[in-house]
Amino acid sequence: LTNAAASQVELNTITYSAAVNACAKGGNWVQALALLAEMGAGHLELNTITCSAAISACAKGSEWANALGLLGKMEANSVQWDAITYSAAINACGQGGDWAKASQLLIGMAAAQLEMDTIAYNSAVNACANGDEWVKALELLAEMVTRDVELSSITYNAAVRACGNCGEVAKALGLLTEMSAGRIELNTITYGAAVWACNTSDEWVTVLGLVREMAASGIQRDSIMCVAAVSVLGSIGQWTQALALFAEMVASRAKLDTLSYNSAVSACEKDGQSRQALALLGEMSARRMELNTVTYSAAISTCSADGEWIQAFGLLSEMVARRVERNTITFNAAVSACGRRGNWAKVAELLAEMLVGCIESNSITYNAAISVCGTGQEWAKAMGLLTEMKTIKLELNPITYNAAVKA
Repeated sequence: LTNAAASQVELNTITYSAAVNACAKGGNWVQALALLAEMGAGHLELNTITCSAAISACAKGSEWANALGLLGKMEANSVQWDAITYSAAINACGQGGDWAKASQLLIGMAAAQLEMDTIAYNSAVNACANGDEWVKALELLAEMVTRDVELSSITYNAAVRACGNCGEVAKALGLLTEMSAGRIELNTITYGAAVWACNTSDEWVTVLGLVREMAASGIQRDSIMCVAAVSVLGSIGQWTQALALFAEMVASRAKLDTLSYNSAVSACEKDGQSRQALALLGEMSARRMELNTVTYSAAISTCSADGEWIQAFGLLSEMVARRVERNTITFNAAVSACGRRGNWAKVAELLAEMLVGCIESNSITYNAAISVCGTGQEWAKAMGLLTEMKTIKLELNPITYNAAVKA
């Protein structure tokens, strides 16, 4: 377009529509909106195709507010909405979790007697999942059946996620049964969503059952399933089962990545299994896998929980050697590791290091540091940290005061 303008070639609505459509395919919402602004400045007529493409670009870029803003612009300019416009807008609502607006748009489609297809409904159910609205998600599934709209794996996966997000485990598992009865394919995403649904209740037996069912069905257990299952088992205190499952997946040569290992290391943290965590890091190195900030932070937290402060500081130094970024979470874990020994000198060193590295300290950092002062009977240092928190306007909460009183 720039070359065409420089060559004094006349740019019209068709030209701009093609350019905006290209932006939509690439998810370049900034450029799409800029082109629409250019059209307005050049007094070119906005049409349904151009605006729908721009809305799609915004949806792909997770700019759902801008997408809905374009709907208003279309209405103000008397530009007609078609099925593509509605679908793109509903998709944008899905990104933002605005299930109420998505539902309104579906009603609008029906009122305009436009075809309501699987794609439009999938986006609306996805909006319910992102907006934690499981009741509406199930209503939309029922509506699809009534309107004879095909339900797909994507539809059910979003509905399972909606139920899971709201702790409706039975409803989520019921949808899997419904899928099997309707001969709709259950895939990795389906099982992953069902496993995450068990995160809010003590359903570890169900989690293992889902993983085994997946294997029995010949579905490849990958990183998505591994992260879901291991994370959920770890979060509900079943770290032994989590690590056993992880070992089983490693043995079966499942496609595991850094995220998978990070979930296993985090599971170790729940019960202070520092040796197991360090073994996993060694395994990652042997497999030449990337050890990132999350990996090390989880391992340092595990060492902290297990009272292994020397190991924690060894990992902190290793991060420097490997040029892995250290952040607030990493240092907070390291400060906590000093707790049992009351190693105030090391805490002071860490706080200074954070300051030099421009790493933000927060209330958690100071609370942990004050607790170390208590263990080391450094009450004057604790009072100094308390004053420092007030100076830099950090929140002093009950944990802060309790730690200071103990000091």
